Amino acid sequence: MVARRQPAVLATEPGVAASRSPVTIRPIPAPLEEVAMRRLTFGGLTLFAALALAACGGAASPPAASQPAASEPAASEPVASEPVASEPAAATGCEPSTDAATVNTTIADFTFAQPVTAKVGDVVGWKNDDTTAHSVVLDDGSCQTDNIDAGASASLTFNAAGTFPFHCGIHSNMTGTITVSE
Repeated sequence: MVARRQPAVLATEPGVAASRSPVTIRPIPAPLEEVAMRRLTFGGLTLFAALALAACGGAASPPAASQPAASEPAASEPVASEPVASEPAAATGCEPSTDAATVNTTIADFTFAQPVTAKVGDVVGWKNDDTTAHSVVLDDGSCQTDNIDAGASASLTFNAAGTFPFHCGIHSNMTGTITVSE
């Protein structure tokens, strides 16, 4: 035998007859709808975090060059005390080398050791004493090393006199200058 439910009888004020009225019940979301909303929320937050991290930059692509501070000259502006590389020097100023370095310098704490001075024909070698890879790229793009892993070294041979500003191809805020004399 199936028991039947009786509709709820609502109590009213004393002396007033009770009435029967339907009770409005707010529907409870189904568990699948709750799960879907949680997934959408989590997915949106994950996407936001991924975009925020991507905006910070990474090793896959170099970050955009930042503006120099007011007290620093822009990379394209020569400093009064430094000679400016001549056009032929910029075009053929250096080339990657596997020869032993005749001028040794280091990279540490996201900084190139300065000053770097050499003579025409010298092999300038950078030893990476940092915890991450770096590279050396002349600002005019005419010459560069491969990535230099932590603990490794790379070299460039300079075939012309001049002043050669350079930067790290991975971390563009790292800069330096090589002065090559006759």
